[in-house]
Amino acid sequence: MTPVRDWRRALLPVCRLSWNGPWPLAWCSHGDLAGPCIRHKSHWNSSDRVCHSFRGNWDNHGIGIAPQGRPTRSSVKFPVWTRPAAGYWLNGTRLPLSGGNMNQVFSKLGSCFSTSTTAMGDHPVTFWEGVVCPLSDLVPGQMKQVQLQGDHSCILIQESDGAIHALSSKCTHYGANLINGTYHDGVIRCPWHGACFKASTGDIEDFPGLDSLHKYEVRVDSDQNVVVKMAQPLLGEKRRVKPLGQRDPNNLEVVVIIGGGASAEACAETLRQDNNFTGEIIVLTQEDLLPYDRPKLSKALSIDVENIQLRNPAYYHLGDIDIRTSSQVTDLNTKSKEVTLASGATIKFDKLVIASGTSPRRLNDVPGANLENIMVLRSPSDGQAIEAKGRNKKVAIIGTSFIGMEVAAYLADKAQTVTLIGNSEFPFERSLGPDIGKMVRSMHEAKGVSFQMGQGSKEFLDNGSGAVSGIRLEDGTEIQADLVVLGVGVEPNNQFIPQDCDLELTQDGYVKVNDHLETNIKGIYCVGDMAAFPLFLTESPEENLVHIGHWQLAHAHGRRAALNLCGKNEPIKSVPFFWTVQYGKSIRYAGFSPDYDDIVFDGRPEDGKFAAYYCKGDRVDAIATLMRDPLAAEFADLLRAGQTLKKDQVLTDWHKIY
Repeated sequence: MTPVRDWRRALLPVCRLSWNGPWPLAWCSHGDLAGPCIRHKSHWNSSDRVCHSFRGNWDNHGIGIAPQGRPTRSSVKFPVWTRPAAGYWLNGTRLPLSGGNMNQVFSKLGSCFSTSTTAMGDHPVTFWEGVVCPLSDLVPGQMKQVQLQGDHSCILIQESDGAIHALSSKCTHYGANLINGTYHDGVIRCPWHGACFKASTGDIEDFPGLDSLHKYEVRVDSDQNVVVKMAQPLLGEKRRVKPLGQRDPNNLEVVVIIGGGASAEACAETLRQDNNFTGEIIVLTQEDLLPYDRPKLSKALSIDVENIQLRNPAYYHLGDIDIRTSSQVTDLNTKSKEVTLASGATIKFDKLVIASGTSPRRLNDVPGANLENIMVLRSPSDGQAIEAKGRNKKVAIIGTSFIGMEVAAYLADKAQTVTLIGNSEFPFERSLGPDIGKMVRSMHEAKGVSFQMGQGSKEFLDNGSGAVSGIRLEDGTEIQADLVVLGVGVEPNNQFIPQDCDLELTQDGYVKVNDHLETNIKGIYCVGDMAAFPLFLTESPEENLVHIGHWQLAHAHGRRAALNLCGKNEPIKSVPFFWTVQYGKSIRYAGFSPDYDDIVFDGRPEDGKFAAYYCKGDRVDAIATLMRDPLAAEFADLLRAGQTLKKDQVLTDWHKIY
């Protein structure tokens, strides 16, 4: 029998209810849906030991029905994750309960759902089952979206061998309809940001996002109709959280992860999934927050951190993942295998994952750089301060790449004035090219944003009280500014790596790794923005290491490093995929082409709908699109499959050929 964890250690309010039901108390290890639950053999999956029935939904915790066991009567105190003042919740539905014992809970569950039920003693478990389409409607190798109950839907896929898969229809990242994405070689790719899911299991294969799709029962009836069946509470559930294992006290191995971003988070939870690693996991982050969705910061400066946390505290607690916030690493000793914190404390490790990321560059060589109200965007508190100080004020933003342009878009209707200052002729000129840059500039100018391009900053002006009042440019032009935001690139967070360390770094300070994300020192890995790694898309990748600051790649790095740390053979093979959203328009980019020599357009940027192909010689290395979904996803699929698109093919229906 699965032991009951000490629930009192969890960081959530708890109310106790008496349980006198016919099934023993147990623990449901269902990822961040973990919690106390009732066992019953009809709801026990012996292969993955996961609760597949009722799931609660306050802070992703609640009543569950899980594991095995012959029904027996027991009387114990039963803790229920809930907020007492708010009542009891199940699958997003408030249950009509005011208190009482678990018998009352289960007696009320039936009133929350309809359709057929399966008996569980005296208490029903509800399922939805129905015909969704004729078998003849399915085309092997293609997706079909079908309606379930109400406005709920799922995706059907028939393989060439006749196998049929039924999966939830929304991407677990930001909720895109997957029917608008792509399906190739057993993998579904989201049209928005490139997340990939394995059709046979629903498991997430590539990122962004963390969670998997639900996979439903499917069969063909005697009338050759496709029938889908699922537990009723799964209707409307947007994601499946893979369960975490727990630490084995007999396993004394320690993995230390330096950093608290996407790659650190993905690494930590991958270590605990599928019983990959049962030793101690310590995550050291210098921020005072748990991992959060950093790309949202520049698009919504004032967003509450609770709304962008990747996981809640109890999730890490229940998986025995020790995340230590406000824990800055100041030294690394690879010989003694220990790290030193700013507090002076030292932590020994058996294996180490460096996921320290990068920090925004500051213009320290420009006079006046230390004046107040010259800011960078790195954390939620930075974003909130920029929004507060910029409201109804004159704002200057130095840098016309992704951070600078997104901050400008957010502040355009909030600040008194917004001025963008860049050293190129157009925004995004180096990454996306002048034509797209010109289009983006026009979008901003239509919203009242002004530009000073082809200029560097000569001096920050003092208002006489130690705060910035403006910027003097290299040509002598003065820009008034109550607030200056810097978006001028990043620098690696490598300050804790001593100069005499035998860890190999690039000339600009990034950590060199192989295609398994391992450094030159066995057992030490580096992932995310700090890693200089061999990208499989480049020529001679082992000789031409790259560092790419993409959210999606950071997740992929973290997962692959965790698997390799556990002895798996998982080389990194993820296609770079990023996006920017400004004024409701989203430009998507897939591939890698820092040194393209030509851009071929299908459509015109000024018309607001196009595909841009970045070419080196006769080969297409990357694509950028606006209003052309799912072309970016199609191109990413092509690269993932190891295929090449030629320059003379871009204006054909290439995506229908591959």
